Amino acid sequence: MSVKVKIKHLKPGTVFNAGPVAVRVLEHFADGKTLVITDKCIADRPFTCQPFKPNLPEDWKANNWRTSTLRADLNRDFLNSFDEAGGPILSKNIIPAEWDLTDSDGNNTYGSVTDKIGLLTEAMFRKYSEQRLLDLDDWWWLITPDPDNSDTVRLVDTDGTMYHTYAFNGHRGVRPALYVESEIEVEVEEDEVDIPPSILLDRFTTRQLVEELFRRICTKTGVKERYPRMVGEGQEIYFGDVVRLFGGEYFQGYEYYEHDQTIVVKSANDIEAMEESENVQLLGNVWDNPELLKEESV
Repeated sequence: MSVKVKIKHLKPGTVFNAGPVAVRVLEHFADGKTLVITDKCIADRPFTCQPFKPNLPEDWKANNWRTSTLRADLNRDFLNSFDEAGGPILSKNIIPAEWDLTDSDGNNTYGSVTDKIGLLTEAMFRKYSEQRLLDLDDWWWLITPDPDNSDTVRLVDTDGTMYHTYAFNGHRGVRPALYVESEIEVEVEEDEVDIPPSILLDRFTTRQLVEELFRRICTKTGVKERYPRMVGEGQEIYFGDVVRLFGGEYFQGYEYYEHDQTIVVKSANDIEAMEESENVQLLGNVWDNPELLKEESV
């Protein structure tokens, strides 16, 4: 059964449909955003394509994400695909983030960029890989430049190890990363994720919870919902009604006791108990008066 739950309540590693692609939760942050990555690569593409020679800037470097053609494609075509899909996450729900372009030796020659869509850095890959959140049988790009050659970029191999390859290589996968609003509700299969029961119950009203409780009791006991029985002087009692039974005596042990109790009608046995009582007072029902549950004495 599918349920709707806020992204902030999904455990890291949970995969859900974001609209155009399925994404995997990596981490929740206190400022209301969640980092996700596509569950699989969305395409095989080069990290960048070299500009035509007349337009090639003197300082252009193949492994600089700032001038990468892949960066432009992701923050245009891929970003727009969220609105086109009309899923739970739209482009407006994706939060611009700063993506660090420090190379794998710690040199920050290229600085950083601010985009809605990026790739994981080497440091981020190490962090989430240790938590076994990134397993994928594929090659995929990181955003981190290689320090020894301006034409090469860090990459993840199919076995989860890192190495480098030429930025012009078109046979490597693209696995975008993005920060989304944590309060967004998404649909997941209840039996495929581990969601605390309290979170699942938050989205129901008290009346809905009570109705579901009695529906399940009804299924187990065989009592049909709203099944009427005539009690006393033509008074109809239904499944889920709260009644006070009083008058008359019953024998227990060695003594007689006056009959006076408040019950919620949950089964056929409850109806039979009413027929043994001299008086049946209908107090209400749990659908419209859930506070009456506090009155139950047995």
